[in-house]
Amino acid sequence: FERIEAQEAASDALADFHNRISQTALSPDRAERSRQIEQICLEFDRLALKLFPIELGHFTVPDQKTISSKYKNAAFEQKRTLRSMLAALVLASSGESEVTVDGNSPLYQIFTHTQENNPAAGKTVLSLDSFNNIRTDMYRACRDKYDLLTLVTILSLHDTTKLKTVSEAVERSSGIKSINHD
Repeated sequence: FERIEAQEAASDALADFHNRISQTALSPDRAERSRQIEQICLEFDRLALKLFPIELGHFTVPDQKTISSKYKNAAFEQKRTLRSMLAALVLASSGESEVTVDGNSPLYQIFTHTQENNPAAGKTVLSLDSFNNIRTDMYRACRDKYDLLTLVTILSLHDTTKLKTVSEAVERSSGIKSINHD
């Protein structure tokens, strides 16, 4: 029963956070909106670290290195993992009637905020139609708060096997050498 209660509490916490950010009034001023979105990211980080202390805690082992040739910094990998988890939450929907959003939606604004809109340089913000298509696909995969908890849990675990200590432990226990984190 403790595990069921913990899963219920975790899925409720994610659903509550999603509902709160989906109703956040973001400033039209880009600098202020950036501060608001950074605050949302920090609040999500605290929530995720509370919900997944063991999984995300692997990133904080002193002198932790990754096995990736591109990214060597475990703190950087942790941030990437946390942003992937937040992206899943932003793409999630509370119900079929809420799958499609408009361009003023805080969810769309959060998701596209760091994207540069410079078509001449080949850089454009994800279109609203594309965002809504992704949300539709996400809704098909994650129809309720329990599906979302499952996806976010998988994301919390995914990059831990990039970490040297975790990959070495997996290699020792499995006998497989050169673990590919995927």
